[in-house]
Amino acid sequence: MVNIPLIRKLALLPGEKIPEWVILELQGDLQTECEILAGQEIGTLHLAAGTSSPQKSSAYGGMDSSFRGEGKAIFLIGNYALTGEIVSLKKPLALLRKAKQAGPTGDFISILEVDAVVRKKILFRERPRHIIPSCALPKTT
Repeated sequence: MVNIPLIRKLALLPGEKIPEWVILELQGDLQTECEILAGQEIGTLHLAAGTSSPQKSSAYGGMDSSFRGEGKAIFLIGNYALTGEIVSLKKPLALLRKAKQAGPTGDFISILEVDAVVRKKILFRERPRHIIPSCALPKTT
């Protein structure tokens, strides 16, 4: 007998929406000395606010010439900056959580609950660029 799980939406209050998540797609490997990355902060993500000029331009040491307009992102990891773009997925993904519920006959039924929806991803296609802090550059007179 095939056991087909039921799909149930997340219990929401009136006027609430299902939480929306975003996928970060990186090219290559993320190498670290830590064995477990769960719960660790690996970097800072900056999103464009849809203006014609970048936000916090002094923080990037003049690297933001490509960081203009809506749909752009910069991911800072240590001394490296990755420039990416926000892309809509062709088909949205659902984040499901498996739960068991007692059925009418006393046996347990598998239920898949929808916890979140993923409609966009941030795609980082290019190689990371090394950031040289402006305080490390020689002063010109």
